[in-house]
Amino acid sequence: MAVTYRTLGTLQPITYFENYTTGEIALPPTDETAYHIKPEMARRGFEYKEATTLREIDKLQHKIQDWEYKVGQQAQEHDEQLAIKVRSSVRQRLMSRMVSGSTHPWERDFIKNYLMLREEKRDKWQKEFNLHRDCYFSLRENDNLNHIKDSVESVPEMKDDTCVKCGQFRRMKDSKLCFTCAGG
Repeated sequence: MAVTYRTLGTLQPITYFENYTTGEIALPPTDETAYHIKPEMARRGFEYKEATTLREIDKLQHKIQDWEYKVGQQAQEHDEQLAIKVRSSVRQRLMSRMVSGSTHPWERDFIKNYLMLREEKRDKWQKEFNLHRDCYFSLRENDNLNHIKDSVESVPEMKDDTCVKCGQFRRMKDSKLCFTCAGG
C-alpha cells in the first residue's frame, strides 16, 4: 500500500497542468507521470496544479469542458471551410454535366434532385453535429447516488435468513430459498 500522507477521508488530488496564456489544461495519465514531466511542462508554459476538494474538481471539470468546446468549435469551423470548397467543386462539375447537350434528360433530373437532396441532408446533419461531447471525471459524476437511482430500484431485495430447504443461514432472494437451493 502506498503512503499518501493525506488525512483519512480526504480525496486523492487530481493533478493537472494549466497554461494560463492559452487556457489549455493537460491531465497526466498518473500522478507519477506528473512528477516526471513537470519540468518539461513548465518549460512549455504550464503550471502544475492539484484539485483536492470537490469544488476544485468541479471547477477543473468546467474548465476542461470549456477548453474542449473551444477546440472542437475551431476544428469544426476548419472542417466546414474545407468541406465548402469540396462541395462547391463537386456541384460545379455536376452542374456542367447537367447543362451539357450530351446528357440524357433522366440524368439531368437525377443530378438536379441529387443536388437538392444533398443540400437538405447537409443542413439536417449540420444541425445534428453540434458538438455532442461530454468531458467529465467519471469517479466524480458516478459517485452521486441520483445517477444510479433507476438501476438500484431494479435490483431485488436481499436479506439474511434461514433457508427452508437446507436450513442454513445465508443470503436469500425474495423467496425463502438461498441462492444455492434456488439454483442461482
